Amino acid sequence: MLEDQSASVFNLSHVCLAPKRLVDVTLAIRPGITAVLGASGAGKTSLLNVLAAFEKPSAGVVEGGARIFWAPQDGGLWPGMTVHEHLSAMTRSKDAIADILNAFELTEQASQVPATLSRGQQSRLTVARALLADCSALIMDEPLAHIDTNRRSPFWEAIRKSITACGQSLIFATHEPELVLGEAEHVICMRAGEVFTSGAVAELYWHAPSPEHAAFLGPVNWVTSTIQAAWFLQATDTIPQCLRPEQLRVEAAGSSRSPVTVHAVRFRGSHEELMLHHAGLDEIKTFWHRPSKPVLKPGIQVTLGER
Repeated sequence: MLEDQSASVFNLSHVCLAPKRLVDVTLAIRPGITAVLGASGAGKTSLLNVLAAFEKPSAGVVEGGARIFWAPQDGGLWPGMTVHEHLSAMTRSKDAIADILNAFELTEQASQVPATLSRGQQSRLTVARALLADCSALIMDEPLAHIDTNRRSPFWEAIRKSITACGQSLIFATHEPELVLGEAEHVICMRAGEVFTSGAVAELYWHAPSPEHAAFLGPVNWVTSTIQAAWFLQATDTIPQCLRPEQLRVEAAGSSRSPVTVHAVRFRGSHEELMLHHAGLDEIKTFWHRPSKPVLKPGIQVTLGER
């Protein structure tokens, strides 16, 4: 699922960063919003460091003509400068500074230095400063990571508006699939210093080529023909192998008999982990679906299908 290398912000060819922090990375990063996704230690920060020229590859070539501004994981704030001075170093526009202070809820902290700010405020200042930079591409490592998930939405809206208005590209690292789904157009999935896959977020979400690919973007029901024949009410050629929770229909069997019963249910917020028992196979299998009413309870016979 590698992207076409034409019209790219960066092109990487066989890039390595010793010792095994990046391993033979060949990649094209397209304009727009790109997320670098992976668990801790996957190589996300190492990749961004190379893109920002903070670290030099031990092998391979990095090509890119973009004017970049880099927001590292530690924020990279200037200890002796106030919030306002951080922003005025990027632009002389008083209106732009006032707007960004308001958007990131830092107006009251404008005269403070970083050491007097909370980690969340420092995180917001790091992003605000980057958005005022005169550049064509922003590189951000775990932006807004120190802000509660339920408070991030307006700040991400400010990021989207700013980079759209300025025609910029954004490359950001994260370990959160939900953030990738909500904010990114393209995704680079990393594991143990290697690029496992890269491509359009929508393509990977709906049409992943394997369970391992699909799992990067959250829970998935991988429906083989064997699983479909045994567990689903009707086996058809239209049911995709990569079946996301919102695509799975789980209904009480009612008066009809079904070999499938609910063994256990674990509520996970936006989705449920549903453990089902198949009487004919004497097997328990986990499925993921969107919570529904009436609530499914252990012992209920159910049927499976596609929404």
